[in-house]
Amino acid sequence: MSLNVAASLADIVDGPIARSTPGRHPAFAVVGSKLDCYSDIVSHFVVPASLLMHFSDLNALCTALAAVYVCAGILRHVSSLLSRPTGCSKK
Repeated sequence: MSLNVAASLADIVDGPIARSTPGRHPAFAVVGSKLDCYSDIVSHFVVPASLLMHFSDLNALCTALAAVYVCAGILRHVSSLLSRPTGCSKK
């Protein structure tokens, strides 16, 4: 749980820090935004789904709901990655 909080805090501050870096090559911005999308998937979808499965003792219904939740999050971010050349949209 504390890792998810740390990931959320890092997600908040990584963009402003990266944008304030002087002399940053534009390619780094594209790669960084795509990596940010992948970290969003893990921190906002995979971690909560794994916690749900853990606390439900791998109940079949909860595992299925967790899988649907993760797939929905991946589809949301993949559609954002494909529609925007610079990365996923911000919430």
